[in-house]
This record gives sequence, structure tokens and C-alpha cells, in this order.
Amino acid sequence: MTKTNKTKPSTVIHTIATFCVDHKAHDVKVYHFTHPLFEEASVVTSVSNTTHLRSLRDTLAKFCAEHYAKNRDEVMATGDVDSGWVLLTLAGEVGVHMMLPATRTFYDLDGLFMQRGSVTIYSSI
Repeated sequence: MTKTNKTKPSTVIHTIATFCVDHKAHDVKVYHFTHPLFEEASVVTSVSNTTHLRSLRDTLAKFCAEHYAKNRDEVMATGDVDSGWVLLTLAGEVGVHMMLPATRTFYDLDGLFMQRGSVTIYSSI
């Protein structure tokens, strides 16, 4: 049985951001892009350590595959947990950047994404 993705992208993004907050991610921000290059929105979140990063990556990938993907190939994780940055993409529409705080500061995706669109803050712990 093939899943039909009839959920609005903004609902998916909100659910993913809330999922991250519920799984102890912090400083969760959603960026909606006015002129998308790749995805229409990105979630950027910080995690406590590499164990937390691995756990969030795995549980979020499973959640997205079960609820939003037509097939498992639509949910893809790239990056290395030991690097401190993992990107999870959902059908090319949503990107979830999970990062250690030092990695997030160094690459400053927040600064880059603010230039491309608007932001919604889900937590600021």
C-alpha cells in the first residue's frame, strides 16, 4: 500500500519542529524561504552531544518515513554524526539540520537562512 502525502508542507514542518522539541533538541528554528533553492523550508536545531544527534536522526527518520513519506527513499540522512552535523531531507521539500552547538555557530546557517526568508522559533533554551 502506497501512502499519499496530502499533508500541507507547513503542517509537516510544524510537526517536525515540535518533534525535535519533544525529543530534547534546543534552539529549534524553522526557516521559510521566499525563493527556495532546494527545499521550501528548513529546520535548524541544536543537540547536546553525538549520542543525542544519532538518536534524534534515527527517531526522526523513522517518524517521517512512517507518517509522511510515500516510500523510505524519500527520507534521507546525510552527514556524519561525529562531524556534529546531520541533514535529514524529506522528499526534497524539508531539510532538518541537526547540529552540535559549536558546529552550528561555526557554519552559521541561521545567518545564511535569515537572508533567504522568515523564521519561526520553536524553542530558545
